[in-house]
Amino acid sequence: MPNQQQEIDMYRDLFEGNWKQFGGKAQEQWGRRDQLAGRIQERYRISNEEAARQLNDFLDHNRNWRDLSNR
Repeated sequence: MPNQQQEIDMYRDLFEGNWKQFGGKAQEQWGRRDQLAGRIQERYRISNEEAARQLNDFLDHNRNWRDLSNR
């Protein structure tokens, strides 16, 4: 039976592993979003901040588009 410190270490390792996975997925997602915002910026010749704002607005308003396409 593990003692208290071993149990703490086990949960710490588990948490750190999950945190790294989450960080990698978030970085992948934001990287794609940044690329798309950069393309919008180039195409419409707007500031990076404006492109990111417009992209976020679009994604917020069309959050369930995948669900609708399966109908």
